[in-house]
Order: sequence, then C-alpha cells, then structure tokens
Amino acid sequence: MRFAGIDAALADSEAAGTRALDPAAELTATERQLALDRIGALRLRYRMHDAVALYEAMAARPTAMPAYAKSAAAAAYLYLEQPEKARDLYREALAADPDNVEWRTGLFYALADSEEHDAALAEIERAVATTRPRIDAWSPETIRENPAYAGVLAARAMAPLFANRPGEAEQRLHELSDRAPYNMDIRTDYASSMRARGWPRAAEEELRWILAVEPDNSGALGERAGALLEMRDYRNAESALTLAQAVAAEEGRVVRAARLWEVHNMRELIIDGTFGRSSGGPAGTQDYALETRLYSSPLYYNYRVFGHLYNAEAQFDNGTGRRNRAGAGLEYRSSLITATGEFSQGVNDGGTGVAASLAFTPNDYWTFRGTVDTSSNETPLQATLAGVDARLASGEAIWRSNESRSAALYYAHMDFSDNNRRDITRVRWTERVISGPVYKLEITGALYASHNSLAGAPYFNPSNDFSPTLEFANEWLQWRRYTRAFRHRLVASIGSYWQEGFGTGSVYDARYEQEWDANDRLTFRYGIGHGEHPYDGEQTTRNYCYFYLNWRF
Repeated sequence: MRFAGIDAALADSEAAGTRALDPAAELTATERQLALDRIGALRLRYRMHDAVALYEAMAARPTAMPAYAKSAAAAAYLYLEQPEKARDLYREALAADPDNVEWRTGLFYALADSEEHDAALAEIERAVATTRPRIDAWSPETIRENPAYAGVLAARAMAPLFANRPGEAEQRLHELSDRAPYNMDIRTDYASSMRARGWPRAAEEELRWILAVEPDNSGALGERAGALLEMRDYRNAESALTLAQAVAAEEGRVVRAARLWEVHNMRELIIDGTFGRSSGGPAGTQDYALETRLYSSPLYYNYRVFGHLYNAEAQFDNGTGRRNRAGAGLEYRSSLITATGEFSQGVNDGGTGVAASLAFTPNDYWTFRGTVDTSSNETPLQATLAGVDARLASGEAIWRSNESRSAALYYAHMDFSDNNRRDITRVRWTERVISGPVYKLEITGALYASHNSLAGAPYFNPSNDFSPTLEFANEWLQWRRYTRAFRHRLVASIGSYWQEGFGTGSVYDARYEQEWDANDRLTFRYGIGHGEHPYDGEQTTRNYCYFYLNWRF
C-alpha cells in the first residue's frame, strides 16, 4: 500500500492528536512532539483538513511552533486553495531556515496562486541562486547531481505560465527538457505548457512517451487525461483518468483532471442576447436577438442532444420583422470531427428547416468547418418582413498557431427565396501583442466583401461592398481566485466601408464588457456598445447592449 508506513505512524500518534485538539488538555513533551510530527504525516496522507485543524490547535497554544510544522501546514493550506495562509507560513518557516529549497519553492507556488507574480518570480530566482547544481562534491568519486536543482529550474520555467505568458514558459521548458530528457517531472511540466498553448495532441504524445518509461507517474497520468479530454477523445480520457486515480487519486493533476471530467459530463445551457437602437439601416430602429441552446449530458461518450430557440425582432418604417424558431438536434464530437444535425420549425410562419454542420480538426493547428441550413437565422429581418427566407451554405478554414496567433478564411453563399444570390467572404488575422497577468491586447485585422445578384430587393442588398477593419481588444484581469475571476474589456474597431454606387464611408465601433467566472461551471458576460456605419450612403448609428451566459449543471 502507498500509505502503509504513514498510516502506521498516524495510528501511533492518534491519541496525542486527539488530546492536542482539546484546548483544555495539557500535553506532555512526548505528546507535543507526536502532535507536531502528526501534522506532516497528515499532510503526506493528503488529509489536508485534518492537518490544518491540528496545526491551528497547536498554534493556539503558548509554545512557539517549529518551522517544519509551519511548512507542513503551509503545504496543506496551499492544497486547500488558501494560498495567502500558505504564503505567510512559508515566510515564517524560511525565516528560521532561509536555505530550505523545498519551502522556498512552496512559497513560489503560494505567491503565484495569490496572483503576486513579481514576488513569485523573485522567490524562485532566489531558490535557483541558492541551490547547488551538484552535491557531495568533496571528491570526484562522490559528486552527483542535486535532484532539487532540476525542480527549481522547472518551477522557474513554469513561472511565466502562471503569469499568462504560456509561450515563454513553453520555450523555457522545451529547452530544459532537451537538457534533461530523462527527467519526467520536467517533461510533464513541458506537456502542461503545450496544453496551455492549445496543443493537446502534442502534449498527449509527450505524455505517452513519459508513461512508457514511468507507467505509474501520477502527474503524467492526470495530465494525459486532461489532454485527451481537450482532444475530445472521451472514452480514452475516462480510461486514463481511472488509471490515474488508481495510482494517486489525491495528486493535484489527477484532482484537476477529475474535475474537468465531472464538468464535461454535465448538461450545458448557453444563452446569447443582443438589444439595440439605431438611427436606421438594416437593423431597423429597435432590434433584439436572443438565442438559447440547451445540451444534454454526453450520451455514449460522443453524443449530445440539444434544443435550440431563436427569437429576433426589428422595427422598420414599414413594419416589424420577426423570426422565431424552435429546433432540436444531435451533436457528435470526436478527436477528428464535430458534427451536428438539427430540425427546426418556424413559430410564426410554420416553415420547417434542416441544418447540419461538420468540423474537421486533423491536428492542433487547423480546423475546417462547413454548414448548410435550409432556413438560416442569418436571413435579414428586413427580408423576413417582406416574406423572404434564405438558405445558407458556408465553409471556413481556421488556423490557430497558438494562444496568441490565429487566422481564418470564411465563405458563405445565401440563396434567397426571391431568387437573390448572395456571396460573402471574410478574412481575419488575430495577434496577441501584449500578454501578462493583468493586461493583454489583441489586434485583429479583417476584410469583408459581398456580392448580391438581385437589384431592388426590399431589404439592404448592395450589388457589391467591401470593408476592411482593425480591432483592438484590451482586457484587464481585475481579480482571480483559481476558477473564479472577474475581467473587463474595452474593444474598439475602426475601418471603412465601400458600397457600389455610394462610395466609401467610415466605420467605428466601441464596446465595454465585463465577464464573471463564478466558478468552472458558470460564465456570465455583458456589455454595452456604440457603432457607426454607412448604408446606401447614409451614416447610421447604433447603441446596443448584450449578454452571454454559459452554465453547466
């Protein structure tokens, strides 16, 4: 058994630990020593709540606590996601033993989890500076590598990852793993950085190599379960998680993978809404759109059934355009493809529709997606008001180099019931130019063009148009506590719009939004915005608000 020796030690100190929890009990010197040692044993047994309770009971007594008991309690607090308490105890322990590498590394992680990234980096640099690369160096025959040195180098390499700079962490860990190819802890950290960059397949390949050498490496097992889940290889993800839990269910990476799997198996509700007031144009003077999707829990690993509601309305001078549809469908997800099929029914007109989509993801970088819809929600509400519906067929190629760079090419063809044919092309390139623990800036350049075959349609329908835009998305992290966080964003875009027969005008848009991550199951985002856009040569303005909710339950 993994914990046979620790369990025996805990049994020997059970009576002393019970007495130590009683503030009225007077402890003998032997009982006190047993209770202090028991804190560390409880921590090693992953009985973190018991370790904290015993530490707090002992700390309330008049006799000063030794540094090793403080460090054991600090590790327990950190495991229980109370990093500030861990930080303070590690600092107190290091005051008594400044050269203890394990404690200083623990302080680094506590500071990182407390979002004190500058202080965390300073601590890990201090740990590297004070840790000797080799030990027992009093003669050539006895000299050997210091195992602690590789650990502090790996922690220093991981530091940028905690500060929202995964590219820097991945590069450091790549170089470190090349220097120490048989250090499996370093290679597991390297796989973590690859996952953070959006490369789960590369991470899983690295982890399989590690597990071929060390089949019981609990950290690699837990990391692989998470990578397989991100790859949508759900059956193998469950098998990997079961194996990881059999080896070390309490290990941090295994616990995180188990939580990801638990959340994945929940139902999912997504609601997306927009409300606007305009001075005119194709959006009308007042408009709203509300889209709701409710997914079941996964069925047979790869399937989910879903319900879909779409409600939209816009007021025009000649009436109100409405589109209200209800649908239901089936989704299939695997490591290579994601496919959906949906049947829908119009609430107002009774018209039926069929929609299908297929996305192919051959590797960590490319996704190719196609959709068809016989009654598209992309149909302008001006067209709906005139009794016109539209079919849609589209295709998109998405390239994602990493978390900081991506591009996409989109083409769509709309076939309107009034014989109009619309072709739409969009191209975008996104680059994250600033990334840090608090602020990041992404710039997106985009091009849009369309062509319509029908002149004189009862809805906005330019023969040809073209629009280049440049968007600046600023994001600030206000606070974060593990899976809970609050962010706010300011997004501004500028550009121009050319319409055949009406020349070129300026395009502006600015919006401010806030995003709450209540936990790993609930995200709520909302914002307000103002935009200006020319239509048929007339500049129009639109003020709008919007929200987005994603809830797993």
